[in-house]
Parts: sequence; structure tokens; C-alpha cells
Amino acid sequence: MLDDLQLDQISDPHDQTVIRRRLNLVETLSAEVDRLKAENQHLRDEINRLKEMLGRPKNPRIRPPVHAICSEAEQRVPRGRVKGSKNEHLRINREKL
Repeated sequence: MLDDLQLDQISDPHDQTVIRRRLNLVETLSAEVDRLKAENQHLRDEINRLKEMLGRPKNPRIRPPVHAICSEAEQRVPRGRVKGSKNEHLRINREKL
């Protein structure tokens, strides 16, 4: 892409200098991106290696095993939630007409 670029054909020396500096900057940044991609891949590989060594994490929210419940009938019975009345705890301190 930049092989056919001929900076000698640019008449203004200031423009030549600016274009050379920008091309150098692009080349430097491109090399930095390549280095960071390689480092990122290395770190991902290291994370995967460490995960394999540790095994799968244990999930604390796992349901109790089936044998912990006594019978199949108890397994199928949904346990409902009992909600108490709030009016028992309310105090009336004023009345509006």
C-alpha cells in the first residue's frame, strides 16, 4: 500500500517532513498493537492453563441432592410462602375527613 508512495514528488519540504513523521508514527503504533495482541494472547493462554489446573469452580447455590429429600411426594409439593397482614402492625395517628 505504501510501497508506491513517492515522497520525493511532493514539492513542499514541510509537507514531506510531516508525512514522514506521520508514517513513522503509524509504523510505531502498528508495532505496539502487534506486541499488545501477542501479550494479550499469552495472558489468555495463561488464564486458561490456570483454570484447568484449578478445575471448575464450586457453585454454592447448587440445589440439595435428591436423596436429601425423604420421598418423591415431598419433592413435588411446592412450598408456598405465607405472607402476614401488614394492617396488624399499622398504627393510626390521624384521620382525614
